[in-house]
Amino acid sequence: GAPIAGSALDAFEFVRGFVGIGYVVGFCASVIFGCHYPPLIASRKPKLFILGTKDEFTSPAQLRGLLDRMEGVRESHLVEGVGHFTLESPQFDALMADLTLKFVQKHCSSLPQQSAE
Repeated sequence: GAPIAGSALDAFEFVRGFVGIGYVVGFCASVIFGCHYPPLIASRKPKLFILGTKDEFTSPAQLRGLLDRMEGVRESHLVEGVGHFTLESPQFDALMADLTLKFVQKHCSSLPQQSAE
């Protein structure tokens, strides 16, 4: 779902940034999701990618290659020794929430706020 969500980053003005947890990149992933990468790469909105260093689908080097092609703010956080599905398990919910909150506070707090109507 993350590649599809990322491709819609600039489609909505109210969306202020993107956080991809276990974002899939690489040759096999590009066969399925490759058409979703260009809008995310071109977006100048802030982007954070969180990846386990033992991810079964994406290596840290593959993620770095994607980030190197991106526009705007792009950050990554590697969780040492953790695989794709473990990273997305409840035991890492607090870490994901903390990393996301810090990223939003750092990069999205100065953006205009939408009214909660």
